[in-house]
Amino acid sequence: MTGINKPIALCFAVVTGVGAAFAQDLPKDPVAIKNGASGLCLDISQESQAEGAGVVQSECKDGDSRLWRIEQTDNGYRIVNKNSSLCLDVRGGSRANGTPAIQASCNDTADQLWRIASSGSGNSLANVKSNLCLNVPNSVRRPGIAIVQWPCRTSAGQSWGW
Repeated sequence: MTGINKPIALCFAVVTGVGAAFAQDLPKDPVAIKNGASGLCLDISQESQAEGAGVVQSECKDGDSRLWRIEQTDNGYRIVNKNSSLCLDVRGGSRANGTPAIQASCNDTADQLWRIASSGSGNSLANVKSNLCLNVPNSVRRPGIAIVQWPCRTSAGQSWGW
């Protein structure tokens, strides 16, 4: 990192609470978000464009329903599906363990905002409203499993990469 970039990176880390090295790793283009345990990618069930459709894991192959834009906001990150232009959300804005992730019309509510933190070899995605992390239940390696929110811990089932 050059001397010129250090103050900018430090300022970003202080203002957002995100490490400077992490900030440089955020993708600008839509990406597949891959789970560290299953090796499968976040997807929308049946490639649906409908509001309320469930988020599942599937094989990481071509298809816009498997691509996501990560957009920084003042209060976290919005994760937007390329196929539907809908946002990663938690059903009903719930704070309960095991609540499924869905896609919904984008707004500025906390249930659609996520904190991204470096976690082992990947990143954790914690919902701003619930403080629970996006999780593959029991780290199951089967396509079609619903993605849920669960208490954050260091586990491959909560580790995501792009």
